[in-house]
Amino acid sequence: MKQLLKYIGGLLLAICSLSACKKSNPLSFSAVDMVYIYKAPWILNTDSIVYSFAIRPDSLMQDTIKIPVRIIGMAASKDRAVTIRVIADSTTATAGTDYKLLPCNIPAGAYSAIQPVVIYRTAGIKTKSINILLEVVASPDFQPGVPNSKGSTTVAGGTTHYRIRINDYLTKPDNWDTWLTYFFGTYSAVKFKFIINATGLSVIPSDLPYGIYSVYSTLCKQQLEIYEAAHGPLIDENGDPVSFD
Repeated sequence: MKQLLKYIGGLLLAICSLSACKKSNPLSFSAVDMVYIYKAPWILNTDSIVYSFAIRPDSLMQDTIKIPVRIIGMAASKDRAVTIRVIADSTTATAGTDYKLLPCNIPAGAYSAIQPVVIYRTAGIKTKSINILLEVVASPDFQPGVPNSKGSTTVAGGTTHYRIRINDYLTKPDNWDTWLTYFFGTYSAVKFKFIINATGLSVIPSDLPYGIYSVYSTLCKQQLEIYEAAHGPLIDENGDPVSFD
């Protein structure tokens, strides 16, 4: 019995000593909060964007690119600043003339936000594309996170860099000669602009139901007849009248 009591007493002393040790030497862990540009899983090429004013109404003189950002860490009880800078030696656009980078904050209780970039329609981009390269940098609230994680159709990705390309001229769609020509005829920039205005589409993919292309073609023919009745033939950049026959 005495031996048992000694054993129990020693065990209690060890437990008390361990408890005292824990109280006098507490351990703590503090993770660094990070922020990155979010790549949605269903849109894989979200580390860059090509924005063309040419497919927008002629009256639109400025627009806002909205870049999604997310944090790594816990939400906070206050707003926190995200710092994104323009990499000057990789940017051909001029601040204040071609674009304006607005502030970005993660709101209190939130895990994501939008980095807005205002872009302007200037005369120079009618003949030459310009670009802006952005980079997430350290701020008092965040460190840059996820330098370059490629997403997939099911998994999101992230990056710390984002490129914006801006122009105001139309380029021939990649699927014109292989598909769209059968419904709209020979390509011209003036014709493509007319199609955009008539259908409301700036991109016409090749995987729509066949009948949809016939509907678009018929719609364009009807709109061209209305135009010609009011203004005469629509002449393209090559000096040829636009036709959908």
